[in-house]
Amino acid sequence: MATISKSSGLVTLINVFTVEPAKQQQLDRVIGRLRFTGHFTGTFGNAAAARQGDGRAIDFTATDIYRIANGRIAENWHLEDNLTLLQQLGAVSQ
Repeated sequence: MATISKSSGLVTLINVFTVEPAKQQQLDRVIGRLRFTGHFTGTFGNAAAARQGDGRAIDFTATDIYRIANGRIAENWHLEDNLTLLQQLGAVSQ
């Protein structure tokens, strides 16, 4: 498990993630499960539709699947729970 603190201008995030071997029989895959937590402190959107952060909590997940070839990452698939993030930012209704 790793913890990384980063401010992207949109959300100050504390990223906690783990990397574990894939559950399927293909030994050339690695799955990374990520959980992003932090507080909405920046600005989301632009012009009249922009939302200013109010410090509300943000907590969403993502999954990365890596295919390994010759000891290197050959392919990467990334799936992020953007609906949950947008709901927490107040950009879409729950």
